[in-house]
Amino acid sequence: MKRTLTLTYYFPLAATVTLVPVFSEILRIGNLETPNLGVFPEKGMGPVLNAVLWLSITALFGLLMVYLLRRYINALKAFIMAISVYTIFAISNFYLGILVFFELSMILSVSIASLSLYLLIKNRYTLLYSIILLAVMVGLGIIFNSSFEDTTKIAVLIAYSLFDIYSVYKGMIKIIFEDRGAAMTLLSPLLVRFGPTALGVGDVIFYSLLLSYALGMSQNLFLSASIALIVGHTLNLWILKHKRIIPALPIPVMLTLSVIQIFKILF
Repeated sequence: MKRTLTLTYYFPLAATVTLVPVFSEILRIGNLETPNLGVFPEKGMGPVLNAVLWLSITALFGLLMVYLLRRYINALKAFIMAISVYTIFAISNFYLGILVFFELSMILSVSIASLSLYLLIKNRYTLLYSIILLAVMVGLGIIFNSSFEDTTKIAVLIAYSLFDIYSVYKGMIKIIFEDRGAAMTLLSPLLVRFGPTALGVGDVIFYSLLLSYALGMSQNLFLSASIALIVGHTLNLWILKHKRIIPALPIPVMLTLSVIQIFKILF
C-alpha cells in the first residue's frame, strides 16, 4: 500500500536529533565515568570481536523471545514489560541523578516508571509513553557511545545493521510479522509511535549512538550527520511506500557513517 509522506513521519527522528545534544550535555555536566563495554582491546580484531560478542547476546535474547512467543506468551508479555519498565527507571534515575539530589531523583524515576507500567498494563501506548520511551532510549544510546571506543562503535554499528537485515527477512522480526495479532501487540512496548510511523527502540538507540559520536567530534559534523540520517530515513520511508516492512538501520547508519569517515579524512 502506498503512503503519502508527511512531516509526521519525521517526528521520532526529529525528536532524537533534538534530544541527543541535551542528554550529551547532561552527561558532560555529570562528568561520570561510564563502564567500558568493550571486552576485547581496541586493536587488531578486538573491535570485531566486541561487535560479535554484543551481537551474540542480542541474538540469544531474540531466540529467547521467539521461544517464549511460541510456548509461553504470557511469560513473554511479563518479560517485555519488566525489561521496559526497569530500563525506563534505570536510565531516568541515571540522568536525573546528575541534575537533582538523590532522593528527588528516586521519586521522579519511580514515578516515571510507575506511569509507564500503568500505561503498559492498560495497553495505552499513547504519545506520552512514546515520549518517555524515546527519551530513555536516546539517553541509553548516548551512554553506549561513551562506553565504546571509536573503532568498536563503528564495528557495532555495521554489525547490527547487517543483523537488522537478517532479522527482518529471515529472523525474529520476520517470525513476529508472520503473526500480526498477539505478537505485534506484545512488541508494542518496544515501539516509539508518533502518528502513522514507529521506530523500534533499537533504532533509536543506534541513531542516538551515531549522532552523539558525531557530536563528540564537532558541532558541524553533528549537523552533517543529522542531515545524512534524515536523508537515510527519507529513503527508508520511500521504500516503505512499496513494502510492508524493511530494516531501519542499514541505509541511515551506513550513509551517516560514510559522512563521518569523510569528515575524519578531510579534517
